[in-house]
Amino acid sequence: MSNTKETRKGLKRKFISLEDKIQILNRLEGGEKISSVAKSINLNESTIRSLKKNADNIRKTVANGCPLGAKRVTRTRNTNMVKMERALMIWLEDCVAKKIPINGNLIKQKALKIYEHLRNIGHSYAGQENHSFVASKGWFEKLKKKVHIAQY
Repeated sequence: MSNTKETRKGLKRKFISLEDKIQILNRLEGGEKISSVAKSINLNESTIRSLKKNADNIRKTVANGCPLGAKRVTRTRNTNMVKMERALMIWLEDCVAKKIPINGNLIKQKALKIYEHLRNIGHSYAGQENHSFVASKGWFEKLKKKVHIAQY
């Protein structure tokens, strides 16, 4: 018993970059078998099957502009959220360039307007229609860390 615990403690989780995942998916689409792909890159077959099962989400993540070298993408982000944050950053840069005074509440309100606009013009994909966005304090704090804006 203790032997298995020691073995499990020694195992490290291997993270696969999006670029590697795309290469694996391309190999599978090319007709290569799951077992041969798994052996060639030293992964379990179940990992390769999971990648194949989630192929659409992986490709959407890459298409949404997530860096290919990203090692951790725990879940696929809502495409409207990604587009909204990009548009919000453009708006924010424009306000700074025009020296328009802005604060956190104004940024949150603008984010809500942009998100609703994207939903209304039909930029929803399967499974994302019911996603609702709340410009919460937590979302705003994460956004500030992500885009390195500290003054708001």
